[in-house]
Amino acid sequence: MNIQELRKSPYLGAEVETAQLPNGAKVNKNLAYAGSKEQQIIPITNGVTALVNFSVENTVIIEGNEGVIIWDTGSYTSVGKRKYEALRQISDKPVKAIIYSHNHYAMGTTAFVGDGKGVEIISHPNLHRNVTEGMTELGPSLLRNGGQHFGYYLPRTGPDAGLAAVENVLDTDKSSGYIQPTYGVKDGEEMIIDGVRIQFYHTPADTNDSITIWLPDHDVVVTNSIWHLYPNLYTLRGQPYRNPVEWINGIDKIRSKNPQYLVPVHGMPMLTREKSYELATYYRDGIAFVYSQTIRGINKGMKPDDIADSIELPEHLANFPQLKEAYGELKHHVKGIYSGLIGWFSLDAADINPVPISFR
Repeated sequence: MNIQELRKSPYLGAEVETAQLPNGAKVNKNLAYAGSKEQQIIPITNGVTALVNFSVENTVIIEGNEGVIIWDTGSYTSVGKRKYEALRQISDKPVKAIIYSHNHYAMGTTAFVGDGKGVEIISHPNLHRNVTEGMTELGPSLLRNGGQHFGYYLPRTGPDAGLAAVENVLDTDKSSGYIQPTYGVKDGEEMIIDGVRIQFYHTPADTNDSITIWLPDHDVVVTNSIWHLYPNLYTLRGQPYRNPVEWINGIDKIRSKNPQYLVPVHGMPMLTREKSYELATYYRDGIAFVYSQTIRGINKGMKPDDIADSIELPEHLANFPQLKEAYGELKHHVKGIYSGLIGWFSLDAADINPVPISFR
């Protein structure tokens, strides 16, 4: 990076266009794309409806013969209550089944089904273990780092507020309404639930318990593998390695279905076959480009910082709306991939035992 490029860096005083979010936060305009938006109840097709912007994740309601099937219940109880109220604007049918996309949004379940008796709760086989054991050793670190990452220690409103999702502004009850799954699906398994044919796929993404569902009779895919922003292949709060190859393979399963309707766990649903395939393809290519170029740099003997500085998305990917760098940056992901594949050592002997900061 030369001097002219450094002067353009937002970290070295370059001008940054700002925007104001509904909670009053003054943020980088690119980040505003990820901010709070109006709640919407969106009909996808006959018998399938999405609740969008009721929280950071979408909830999908699938109508069966006698009841409804719910995809994702929210990150805690109050989110589930808000979504349950929205459900009752759509249908008065009882909840027959819950499907967890992954462990992040399985905590609003009691708001939908009380104690869950008589309700089928379906997930990836790893999900319950991740929920119950995920905080065992690193709990204090994950809570502290997650709070810092998501701005929980900042004011909720005003110009100094964080980039808060709607639940961080509206909700104070963050208790868990999690209920243990009754069944862990196999990859590729097909089930008929309340008359609805559903095929399940294991599609690791930001967690290893992520799944995708295909509704062949509705021509709908619902997935955790695609978001409204460039995916966090690495997250600054610290998480286990997120394997980009597994993520890509999961998206390729979606592309092979070529659905008319594609509902991502974050962001707006796609309502045409062309838009659905375009989103899946661009998202896949955005991940594949960063992964392949990181591999290229590693094989050339480059250090992680140098690889990170050398990679930029091609223009057609960089300009694609769902590949904006607003949750994390490509530089973070490159270094996360490097560490995940070959560890922290850059092969520069000076990095083995560097001079302590206190002596610099």
